[in-house]
Amino acid sequence: MDRKEFAQILNNTVVPEGTDNNTCQGIIRPLCSALIEMMPGSLFRYRNCSELNFDAFDKDLIFTVTADKFNDPYDTLSGYNIDAIFKQIDIYSSKEFLLLLKEAMLNGLVFPQNIVQFFGEANLTQLREKIISCDNFDNLRTNDFNVIMKMFCLINAKQLESTLKYVSTVACFSEDIHSVTMWSHYAQNHEGFALEYNMAPLLTEGDNRIFPVIYGDERYDSSTLLAWYIGKAIGLDVKKPDEFAHYKLMLHKATEWAYEKEWRVIQKQTDGLNQSKVNSFEMKPIAIYYGNRISPINKKLLHMLAQKKGINEYDMIIDPASPKYEMKYDPYINGSEDVC
Repeated sequence: MDRKEFAQILNNTVVPEGTDNNTCQGIIRPLCSALIEMMPGSLFRYRNCSELNFDAFDKDLIFTVTADKFNDPYDTLSGYNIDAIFKQIDIYSSKEFLLLLKEAMLNGLVFPQNIVQFFGEANLTQLREKIISCDNFDNLRTNDFNVIMKMFCLINAKQLESTLKYVSTVACFSEDIHSVTMWSHYAQNHEGFALEYNMAPLLTEGDNRIFPVIYGDERYDSSTLLAWYIGKAIGLDVKKPDEFAHYKLMLHKATEWAYEKEWRVIQKQTDGLNQSKVNSFEMKPIAIYYGNRISPINKKLLHMLAQKKGINEYDMIIDPASPKYEMKYDPYINGSEDVC
């Protein structure tokens, strides 16, 4: 199964909020089967030489970070159809919706602070009084409520863009250890190292989810997610249309990044939303690969840790006789470096 086929299965997997466990398992079964079929025997994590990465290697830790730290500004950025959203606003401006909003206000609806800051407390107080006291919503709808709701929608769209950068932490891996570009971009211009992992246990164990990244020329449309977010922001008891929506958003990337052959471990955050965060989980690597330009002292330090773990070690090499632009590797031979 290739990534395009996987994308079809993932995008067709929809789990509405509140779905019972048995039904949910049935919905995601094709997705789980696809992941088991696709999972490579090994995935690789490129690292630069730093005290933090040495310590993580020593302790078998894999760090996950929020998406605001990614190098691609489009990564996990919510995409939405503004025309479709404004059509939804026309529904929100209906008498039926206004009656629901009036009921919510009578039950103590409190506007979020970002909405208060944007519109001003006095304006929102006036709007609240209009809605609560109104017996004929036709006038309110034709006067200003539709415009206000569209402004409300736009500010929440910006808020959602920010929020979705922080709802999960992510660790990135690659299927490819031979890529000159990956070694250049993510392993300190070949001065770093890479760790090899068997990630299959994550398919069946724990709270961490692992997926292949989907590459394409069109962004993931999160319009329905935005509509849900707006409904929640104004205090309505609306259900999230798809519990997998944020996974889908975090797995779609531009075709230009396809050379990375990326897989992602995604951890949902349960606290500290709307701020950068670093999490971690434990997993022991099965091998280490030393960059072609790694310094002798860094290589010696990593070799000592690798020996303690009893894992395989390899040297990345450039073969002048090779007809291809790709890295190769040989088993590491201890004592081949001069650290003086």
